[in-house]
Formats: sequence, structure tokens, C-alpha cells
Amino acid sequence: MLIVFEGGEGCGKTTQAERLYQYFLKQGKKVILTREPGGTKNAELLRQLLLKGQCEEWLPYSEFFLLLAARVDHYEKHIKPHLDQGYIVICDRFLLSTLVYQGHGRGLDIQWMKKIHADVFKTLTIDKTFVFLLSPTIALSRVRKHQTFEDLGLAFHQTIYQGYKALGKEFDMIDVEDKKEDQVFKEIVGRLNV
Repeated sequence: MLIVFEGGEGCGKTTQAERLYQYFLKQGKKVILTREPGGTKNAELLRQLLLKGQCEEWLPYSEFFLLLAARVDHYEKHIKPHLDQGYIVICDRFLLSTLVYQGHGRGLDIQWMKKIHADVFKTLTIDKTFVFLLSPTIALSRVRKHQTFEDLGLAFHQTIYQGYKALGKEFDMIDVEDKKEDQVFKEIVGRLNV
């Protein structure tokens, strides 16, 4: 089973992904926790290029193809082998983040990105995608300044928020604005029926 957590900066998805990972470990399940971009040596190198430099210097197409290259390495070398061995794979970000950040945020054509992704990942199935919604004003007040995407300003993050609202409708959206961490986790477990 592949479970993905999506959402803007500071929405709590990483915390909930880690909680779900611990939950499955305590049940004795075979489970791994990973992230995007990243998860393998090469993908982590690309992550450094994308997130630790001046991200506004990357052209949108360059950014997209770097993310795609990182995802191919991550999926083929880490995610797919674990899925084939019967693991539950929990991933912090995946395709939806690319569609939102590079589509809504950077202006790339979303249908074009989906087509390229489908051509590259012909057999990929994501079993569950949780999309966390939190207003950008609250979210940005929570984050520590450690990645350049967080420096792009409120207007950019409002665009990202609207992108998640628009594209997240086909997934499991959770409005986390007025919910405590434990409430959100209980909702996740309930929606997974585990």
C-alpha cells in the first residue's frame, strides 16, 4: 500500500506521516517512511539543488524535470522494491505537490505534467492520498525558515493553497485549521480503516 501526504508548508503533513509510520510499526507491520523530493542518494542531491538554493532562479520546466528525475530514482530504487516486498510505504509529498507547485505556482500546464508523469510511471498506483488544508497565513507562521519555497511570500502560498483546494477534491482532503493533532490523526486512521 502506498499512502501519500500532501499539503502546503506548515500544514502538519510531515508530523502526521511520522505518526502513521509509528502506528503501523507498533502493529508489527512492515512499513517505511520516505519523502519527496528525496528518499534515495541521488534524489536527495536533487532535493538540495531545488530547496536549498535560490529556487526563483530555476526555470519552471527545469524545476519540473529535476523533480521528475528525483521521483524516478526514488520510485524505482526505494518505493517500488518495498511495495513488491509487501511493505506499507508512507510518502511525504508526491505527484500532487508537483502539480500544485509547478502548475498553480509556476504556471506549467497541469494536464501536460500529468501526461508526462503517466507515461513515465505506467504501473504506479497510489492507494490513498491525504491532502491537508491550512490557510497560508497560519501555515507560514508555523514554519522554520529552512527552505527557499517558504521565502516566496504570502501571495505565492495563497496560490498554492488554492491549488490544493482545486486539485485535492479527488483525494481525501482534511481541513486542519481548527483541529488538534490528535483529531487529525484519528481522522486519518478512520479513513484508512486500519
